[in-house]
Amino acid sequence: MLVIYSAGESETVEKHSKFFGYTAPVKSEAEARAAIAMMKKKYPQAGHHVFAYDVQEENGRFTRQSDDGEPHGTAGFPILQLFTKQEIINFVCVVARIFGGVLLGKGGLARAYTAAAKESLTAAGFGPLIVYRKYAVTVPYSEWDKFKYDLKKNEIPVDGVVYTNECVVMVTVTDGQENIFRKLVGAMKVDFL
Repeated sequence: MLVIYSAGESETVEKHSKFFGYTAPVKSEAEARAAIAMMKKKYPQAGHHVFAYDVQEENGRFTRQSDDGEPHGTAGFPILQLFTKQEIINFVCVVARIFGGVLLGKGGLARAYTAAAKESLTAAGFGPLIVYRKYAVTVPYSEWDKFKYDLKKNEIPVDGVVYTNECVVMVTVTDGQENIFRKLVGAMKVDFL
């Protein structure tokens, strides 16, 4: 699965119609609705504020799209397809259209909305969803130098160290590093943070 890194905007023109795209990461359906409202406020002169979003929350997954008055299936659905084909989650994409006087037809609308969404997605940036866990590892002083070396060698970052009668090392471990981390800690005391 992929996620959006930050908000991105775009502006495209198709046969005198202007398309303003906005893509952003969201953590809830409320955040997605807030982004849609923001675009409506930013572009009140737009006749259509088409959107698509897909959000995974603790209480479920919410996937919505709207053509906002455009012919059925020509705007919201193509935008949603752009994101779902790439397995992007926790996003909202809104495209505001200011009509330029030339009808685009169903195919033209779908291409124009998809192009605006794609440009805003590119501006936002996206990549893999990285799942990680934070741990506190209690390390005897006699093993600290070797453990620190092994963490660095395996690219496991040290977030901090507390020195008491032993070293308590805070680390961040991604899913891909979990097996290596387990081998490194062996019988050391490990707590979740």
